[in-house]
This record gives sequence, structure tokens and C-alpha cells, in this order.
Amino acid sequence: MKNIFVLIAIVCTYGCASRNTHPIHEYNVTGNSQYPGVELTVNGGYVRSYTDCSQNGCYVHKDKTGYFFRQELLETKKFKGVYKRNIDANFQLYVNFSNIGEKDKPWDIAKAIVSGLSLFLIPVSLDAVFQGEFVLKNNSEVLVERTYTMNSRQYYSWFFTPDTEKRHVIESMVSHFMADLLKESKFVEEV
Repeated sequence: MKNIFVLIAIVCTYGCASRNTHPIHEYNVTGNSQYPGVELTVNGGYVRSYTDCSQNGCYVHKDKTGYFFRQELLETKKFKGVYKRNIDANFQLYVNFSNIGEKDKPWDIAKAIVSGLSLFLIPVSLDAVFQGEFVLKNNSEVLVERTYTMNSRQYYSWFFTPDTEKRHVIESMVSHFMADLLKESKFVEEV
């Protein structure tokens, strides 16, 4: 009987591991040279949020896209700083990140029903296409402009949040942007 519960737990959480399956572009992070600090603006500074209320109270859901981008850029260790708002920063990085289309399939409703009947122990997976547009400027001059598009599969269950997959996509896009940025000669490193 105990083995049956273990088997059910493994089957219900299969596919929910939080490993990043998106390609990470390798780039050199060694050395003391760094880029100057940048002011980061994600999705025009707009943070999507909504309030969900029930009998137990209200909870405000906030989109963490800007936070994820800032964390990933800081982890590159190539910038002196990544700022939300800094009027003194000469360099600005504008990122527009969006889900440009979920690929709905006829059986998605069936998957949602089965997941609901299992009290969301069986994860629901939905395919999505994310697009990230990066524009690096020095005051008003555009230095680097790149667009990345990635297919993704988001899982919804008790054990897995969609933000995890979004963070993996952002991590991959930032790695590609940094690799492209290191190839550019317009953005000079400071010693």
C-alpha cells in the first residue's frame, strides 16, 4: 500500500522539476572589468497586479518579471549596478517581455478537468511563446537592440508555479543578451 502512494506521488509530480531546459549561452564572466551601471526598465515600468479575495482575506498577486530580470543581470557580475530608477545612470536598458501567444490545443480543457478532479495533484501543462526585446541606450543613442523568442511549457499544480518557468526563460534570454553584448564594441568596459 505504501508503494502505491509513493508511485502516485512520483506520477503526480513528474514534469514538475524546476530544472532549466532552455539554452543558456556561455560567456566570459572572469576578470575585473565591468560595464558601467545601467538603469533597468522592464515593460515600461508597469507592474501587473491583481487582488484575489476570498472568505479568508485578500491576497495581492504581483508580476515578478522586473525582479527576475534585475536578479539575472546582477548575477552576471558584469555591471557595476543594475538600478530601478537612477537619474544619474548614463546607460538605460529597456526590456519588453511578453507572452506573445499561448498555443491552445483542444485537449487543454481535458487536461484542466483531469487536474481539477485530482485536486491539482496532476499538473496541467500549457505551451507558451515568450518574446524579450532588449534595447540598450546611452542617453538617447541606441547602442544594442536585440529580440529573442522562446517556446516554453508552463506547468500549473500545487508543487510548481508558473513563475519558475518564466524565470528560466528570463535566465536564458539574459544569457543570450549578455553574450551578444560582450561581442559589441560600442559598450566599452570600465577598468
